[in-house]
Formats: sequence, structure tokens, C-alpha cells
Amino acid sequence: MGDGHFNVSKGGAGEMARNDNTKFVVLLLQVAEADATLIDYDTVAAILAAANTEADFASYSRLSTTDTDVIRTVDDSGDLVELDMADLVWALATAGQNIVKLIIAYNDGAGDANLIPIAHYDFVVTTDGTDITAIIHASGFLNAT
Repeated sequence: MGDGHFNVSKGGAGEMARNDNTKFVVLLLQVAEADATLIDYDTVAAILAAANTEADFASYSRLSTTDTDVIRTVDDSGDLVELDMADLVWALATAGQNIVKLIIAYNDGAGDANLIPIAHYDFVVTTDGTDITAIIHASGFLNAT
């Protein structure tokens, strides 16, 4: 499960995945505010307008999910919905950038103002020209109860 969940998406992420599991976007930050501050932002635009900086190594791009990337499991005995996704890979991450945070967001329309942050992970990596792989925890990136 993610290190933290953004206040704006608590309770809604399971519904987002049910409506369209192809709309999740994953981005990396090289500078991030404290978690207690970060979780109060309602959009990726607001995150990036504050004291947070998105990764910009040469081969970097945000990753978008496909139909099979996000798995939504309803656990009736545990009374929760679990969201999980396949491992994420940024190929040949150009050397020399420190990454500190991974953010999963939901694409609710065009532009960063419509990217709704769902969960964030501490993701401490220094790029060295090889692939970066983010392995989502076995319990998924979100458990909604």
C-alpha cells in the first residue's frame, strides 16, 4: 500500500478504477515537500506549483496505465477494495538525478489541473543510466475501506 493517500481521493479511488482503469498516471518527483503537506494538494498542478519538482532526466516520461495494469479486487470478507498495478519501468534512466517520490494520479481530463493525486510512495533512487523499476507492494497501492 502507498506511503500515503491524498485527502481529495480518499474513498473515491475504487470508484475511479471501476469506471475506467486506464486513466491512472504515474510520475516521479526529484524534490518533494513533507508528506503532511503533500497530501493536502488536490491536483498534480497544485503539487507542481508548490515546492515540488517533477523528474526530468532525458528518458523520463509519465507512465499511463492500460486496461490490464490496474487491478481492482473487492474483498467482501475484509470489507475493502484493493487497487494494485503492474510493476513500473522507466528504461535507461539518464544518470545523475535523485528521485525521492512516486505519485499515482487519476486522469480526469486534459492537463495537470485534472490529474487527481491518489497515492504517494517514498521512492529514493539515484539514476545511473540503467532501468528504474518500481515494484508496487504486494498489498496494492490503495486499500479503500
